Amino acid sequence: MNRQLSRSRRISVAVACLIGASALTGCAGLGDAPGSAAGDPSAQVLEEGATAEPSPEPSPSDAASAEEPEEPAADPAAEPGEASEGTETAGEPSAPAAPEATPAADGRGGVEVVALGTPDGATVRAGGFVSDAVELGGTCTYTLVQEAGSVQGSAAAEPDATVTWCSDVDLALPAPGAPWTLELRYESPMSVGTGATTSEGAAS
Repeated sequence: MNRQLSRSRRISVAVACLIGASALTGCAGLGDAPGSAAGDPSAQVLEEGATAEPSPEPSPSDAASAEEPEEPAADPAAEPGEASEGTETAGEPSAPAAPEATPAADGRGGVEVVALGTPDGATVRAGGFVSDAVELGGTCTYTLVQEAGSVQGSAAAEPDATVTWCSDVDLALPAPGAPWTLELRYESPMSVGTGATTSEGAAS
């Protein structure tokens, strides 16, 4: 009788242990079930990370535009050192134009004439030459002009190797000691031209 009771108790204890073990196993399974936020650390990380959105990275074009400084606008009114063609710089006088011979209306060629006047008391020795013509048959006409009046004289022209000379002529001053102007006109069948000089030495 006692042996049967002992055996029954052992069976009851074993059943109780099995039931308890099953309960513990179920609790452990629930705690480790997949998809549980409490047991899966990665799930917590995903849930926390899902709320944060990464900031967009700047594009290369935005970065380039941010790094490039704005160039200052050019001032067309202030450009030192640059002078336009055909204009003269201030302070630099322009070169005088070379004298040009004017052709006559009758078709004769214009020549450059240089008048020379040497005062000698009450007279002026008139002379001159044609600088750009060497020819025969020319005539030189002198006119000595003052406020008091004028006198004329003429001479033949004689060429040399480079120019055509006008022979000297002495002209009396209408008012000795007063300023005067000597005009010389050269004429030939092929050429014509005039020149002048003054008592101050100015030539024209």
